Amino acid sequence: MAGKKSVATNPDGRKKHIHQKYDPDYHPQNYTKLAELGMSNIQIAKFFEVSRPTMAHDWVNRYPEFAKAFSEGTMNLEQKLKSALVRKAIGFDYEERKTTTENGIETKVEVTEKVCLPDANAALKALGRYNKEFWGDKEAEKDESAIGKIEIEVVTSANSED
Repeated sequence: MAGKKSVATNPDGRKKHIHQKYDPDYHPQNYTKLAELGMSNIQIAKFFEVSRPTMAHDWVNRYPEFAKAFSEGTMNLEQKLKSALVRKAIGFDYEERKTTTENGIETKVEVTEKVCLPDANAALKALGRYNKEFWGDKEAEKDESAIGKIEIEVVTSANSED
């Protein structure tokens, strides 16, 4: 009778699945980078060649280092979006550089100071997010009361027999 095969383990001693794709040196770091680029969990899971539930639930629950990367990646992206929204709302200055090259040699660099004017829509969005009582969308609040209600209309044929 053949002897029992030993179960392979990860470097930290946990049992390794036969088809396990998780790599503690690769997946946590790359999840954070991909999330910061704005990729959705579905896109990241496809990139890792696993299902979204495997990545978002199994890996998060099983591997603490991935759980940390998962929450940090989401928070980092959210923070970047908040910062961008606020910058757009209040406006900002920036430099635009135009470089001229001849025969592969940089001959001229033209620097232009530019201004991105404040955006009223971004300001309203930011205010609505930070002070919902005063700046929140009143129309959306009225419509939320209809959530969960379903109207059913029963249509019968005139030729149907009763």
